[in-house]
Amino acid sequence: MKKSLIALAVASAISSPAFAATSNVDIYGQFDVSVDRTSGIKTISDTNARQKNSAWRLSSNASRIGFKGSEDLGGGLAAIWQFEQGVNVDNGGNSSAWGNSRNTFLGLKGGFGTVIAGTNDTPYKMSTTALDPFADTAGDYNAIIGSFSGLNTSDLRLGNVLAYISPSFSGLTAAIATSFLKETGVNNINGGPSAYTGMVNYANGPLYLSAAYEQAKHLDPTAFGAADMDLRSWKLGAGYNFGNFTVNALYDNIKATVNTPITTPNSAKRSAYGLNGVYNMGAVALKAGYYHAGKISSSSNTGANMYELGADYNLSKRTKAYAVYTRMNNDTNASYCAGGAATAGFGSSGVNAVCSGNSKDPSIFSVGMRHTF
Repeated sequence: MKKSLIALAVASAISSPAFAATSNVDIYGQFDVSVDRTSGIKTISDTNARQKNSAWRLSSNASRIGFKGSEDLGGGLAAIWQFEQGVNVDNGGNSSAWGNSRNTFLGLKGGFGTVIAGTNDTPYKMSTTALDPFADTAGDYNAIIGSFSGLNTSDLRLGNVLAYISPSFSGLTAAIATSFLKETGVNNINGGPSAYTGMVNYANGPLYLSAAYEQAKHLDPTAFGAADMDLRSWKLGAGYNFGNFTVNALYDNIKATVNTPITTPNSAKRSAYGLNGVYNMGAVALKAGYYHAGKISSSSNTGANMYELGADYNLSKRTKAYAVYTRMNNDTNASYCAGGAATAGFGSSGVNAVCSGNSKDPSIFSVGMRHTF
């Protein structure tokens, strides 16, 4: 695995390149636009439930712009800040572009590590970011990893976050965070909702290992039809670089417990795993992946399989063209989406999700270009 993963394990915790000891403002970001051919199957309510439905679209794939900086406070201590926003390149004037904050925070950094407060990806989400070669495209692994019945429940970006990221100890990095979700006023049962999450990553040479845990209590995810519920998630990740070939493996387990209204049974869980690989040939990178979501423990025929193929062509160090094909095969009672997970009502969602309803098999073929700065 590339040496850049070592830096990524730490830098991803603040979702930006390492901060320089300067009061200058740095501008960074990513513009990613693709032309997609989406295919699904009409919903069960249609007269011909098996008639295919396809469409063309233009997508802005996690495009964003950010501003960051730091001030040297002396004694090895620095004040750091970041402001990051999504940019809808495809339809420009959409009001949600600059009203939808991405990772934005204020913090302190020193020999002890980094402390930040604001809006940020959870350590659970960050723990395996480096293991998804299809990230921010139609093949993003969040269609299954971190997804419970097609809804993103675990790989989240949350507000009201207080987080600590340790320094690297010979490649070993840890992070913990809590989110004061009760400030949202979503639910005040038993003191209101809250979330706790942590990770441990090891990145050294060709090897990358990660473990993460997350617990959210007293949520009000109306998408599940629950007024109050708890979620518990844990996952493992591993990657290894064999010269030009990199292989990654992931496993996660999610349990949802409904507190009110009480149902029978009032809890359910599902496990998922995935494998992906990248083979580099000069300016070309060939990619493939497979992910499997097991059935929900309280329901039959609720699993899914996702298949994906892709290729990148690096036009320069900062610009690439790419092609991706992904397909989701749902069991009879499953409703996983292609291109990402739909929103669960309390976390961010894949903007490129194509959902076709129970027992339907959506797919996406995408050709795009990405420029980072």
